[in-house]
Amino acid sequence: MLVLQLFFSSRAPAERAFIDVFFLTVILVPTLYFFVTKPLLGEMLESLRAEQELSAAYLQLQERKTFVESVLTNMQSGILVTDPECQIKLANPYVLDFFKSSLEDMIGRNLADIAPALCDAVRTGRDTGEVPLHYDISDIIVGFRRFDLKSPDRAVTGHIVSFIDLTEIISIRRDLRIKERLATMGEVVARVAHEIRNPLFGMTAVGQILSKELALTPPQKELMDSLLKEAGRLNRMVDDLLFCSREPKLNRQLFPLKQMIEETLLINAPFAADRGVTMRSDLTEQRVMVDGDQEKIEQVLLNVLKNAIEATPGGGSVDVTLVADRKGTQIMVSDSGTGIPDDIMEKLFDVFFTTKKHGAGLGLSISRTIIESHNGTLTAHNNPDGGATFVIALPQQGRVA
Repeated sequence: MLVLQLFFSSRAPAERAFIDVFFLTVILVPTLYFFVTKPLLGEMLESLRAEQELSAAYLQLQERKTFVESVLTNMQSGILVTDPECQIKLANPYVLDFFKSSLEDMIGRNLADIAPALCDAVRTGRDTGEVPLHYDISDIIVGFRRFDLKSPDRAVTGHIVSFIDLTEIISIRRDLRIKERLATMGEVVARVAHEIRNPLFGMTAVGQILSKELALTPPQKELMDSLLKEAGRLNRMVDDLLFCSREPKLNRQLFPLKQMIEETLLINAPFAADRGVTMRSDLTEQRVMVDGDQEKIEQVLLNVLKNAIEATPGGGSVDVTLVADRKGTQIMVSDSGTGIPDDIMEKLFDVFFTTKKHGAGLGLSISRTIIESHNGTLTAHNNPDGGATFVIALPQQGRVA
C-alpha cells in the first residue's frame, strides 16, 4: 500500500482517495468475507438447522405424547405408575372412575390406602395374579400385572401396575363349572331314577294289593300304610330327580307378579310367626305382569322364603323386595341370619346338597331349573351387614303398567 501511495503521489488528492478506497475494497472485502462473514453465516445456518431439527423432534414428541395419552385414556383396564414405596405418580381415567376419585386426589396417595391387597402383591414382588378389592359397597376380584421401572444402572425406580375387574368373568367361569357338573350329574340322576321307578312301581302295586286282599291286624295295617307312605315319598323324589334332569314343561300365561308375591307371603306368615321371625315387604306399586308359569314361580318363591325363615333366628326379619323396570324384574329375599359359608355357596344349587338334617337337597336345584326355564336366574350372595339374599331375576316378558 505504501509503494502504491508513492507511485500515485503525483496524482490529485481526489484520485488518490478513490484509488485508496478501491484497493481497500478489493483487499478488505474478501478478507472480511472469509474470516468474518462466512463463519458467521455458517453458525447461523447451523443454528437454523438445529432449530428445525429441534422443532421436528418436539412435534414428534408431542405426537407420541398424544398417542400415549389416547391409549391410556381409552384402555379398558387400570394403569397405575408408582414409586418404590407405592406412592402413586400416574393414573389413567379407568383408575379414577374405578375408585371414584379425581386425578388431584389420586396423585401422591399411597396404593395401600385405596387397594391394600394390590399394594401387598406389588410389594412382595408378585408379577401377576388375582386379588380382592373393595369397590363401592361390594367386594370384587381384579386381575393384575406388575412391571418394574428401572434406571440405566438397573435400579428399581418404581412400578407399573395394570389391573382389570374379573368379577363377572370369574362368576361366569364358576357358573360354567356348575352347569357342567350339573349336566353330568343330571345324566346319572336320570338313569338312576328310571331304574328305581320300575321296581318301585312293582313294590307299591304289591303293597296296595296285599293291603286290600289280606285281613291285616291293626299293627300290620299300620306297617303297610307306613310302607306305602314311604314308597309314595320315594316316588315323589324320583319325580323331582327327573324334573331336575330335563327341561320343565311350562304353562305360560300373563299373571300379576305383585299379587302372587302377596299370596305367598300370606302362606308363609304362620310359619314365620311360629319361629318369631318378622316378614317385611317392599313391593312396587307398579302393576308388573310376567309371562310365565305362575304355579312354578310361586313354588320357587315358597321354597326360597321357607329357607330364609329357617335361616333367621327368633327376633330376626325376612325382607322381600320387588324391583321392576323395562329391562327385567327382580324378587329379592333377604334374611338376617348368619349368611352362607363360602365353601357351601358354590354347592348351594347342587342336586342332593343340603345342610338340613332331614332335607333331600332338591329344593334349590329344582327352583333354579324352573327359573332358568323362564330365561331368568336364581342367585345368592351374602349381605355386607350379615345374612344372605336370594335374587329371582326374570326377563321383562310382560309389561310394567
